[in-house]
Amino acid sequence: MLAATVYRLALLTGNKKHVPQAELTRAALFASNGTGTPTSSSPSASASAAFVGTPHFTSDGWLTPVTDPLNVGSEGKQSPEGEAFALMLHAAWRDWTAAGSPGASGAASSGPMAVWGIGWGRGTVPVLAGVGLVVACTFGDLFV
Repeated sequence: MLAATVYRLALLTGNKKHVPQAELTRAALFASNGTGTPTSSSPSASASAAFVGTPHFTSDGWLTPVTDPLNVGSEGKQSPEGEAFALMLHAAWRDWTAAGSPGASGAASSGPMAVWGIGWGRGTVPVLAGVGLVVACTFGDLFV
């Protein structure tokens, strides 16, 4: 989740200070050990084959290892929260690279996020407030 926020910050503000660390995290998480190759062209086989040879995902796409969401002190087999964090990271990185890596170019107001008004122009405050509200509610639930 933290690496995803680094890419979003770079996209919104052009601040790329922590992008190298986020890139190390993303590269490690989505790395392939090169042990598998897709062997079938059917949709279900190709979806499953996408995770073959990835040390941090099971063959059906679950992130591993994860914390058990119902018992934080132990390792779990599947975590919807972990999946959400991996998806958030990939989406943030995808948007950041599609916008031309604005932290490097300073083009924070262009790219796919500008379509939704996300940037320093119109729409920034509602989006950031919404993200802050989701984060506050999520962390608030942890302490209840």
